[in-house]
Amino acid sequence: MPAGQRSSFSTGQRLQPATVHQVSAARAVRPVTCMAQRLKGRVVSTAMDKTAVVEIQKLEKHRIYSKLMRKTTKYFAHDPDNSAEIGDEVQLRSIRPLSKMKRFEISKKLADSEIVL
Repeated sequence: MPAGQRSSFSTGQRLQPATVHQVSAARAVRPVTCMAQRLKGRVVSTAMDKTAVVEIQKLEKHRIYSKLMRKTTKYFAHDPDNSAEIGDEVQLRSIRPLSKMKRFEISKKLADSEIVL
């Protein structure tokens, strides 16, 4: 700091602590906007314990050619009861991270598999 200038702390000014009423009023203003992400997909693998691999397909338009292209993404989903089977149509719900790869859980089974092994 250049000579001749003083900071606000060196002038002896003190910061006043916030009252409980001011803090609670500030918290009430913030809206709660955390909604769980929901996805629909088909179970591809159930080889792991309490985990299912679910494939999500979505259509995206090519930015230049305007052709609809099918994009697939695989998600690792938590399946606590090991109830999912290959080919089942399921709904995923986003949750807190359970492991390095698992960020979703199977919230409900929409349709049973049509594959007969």
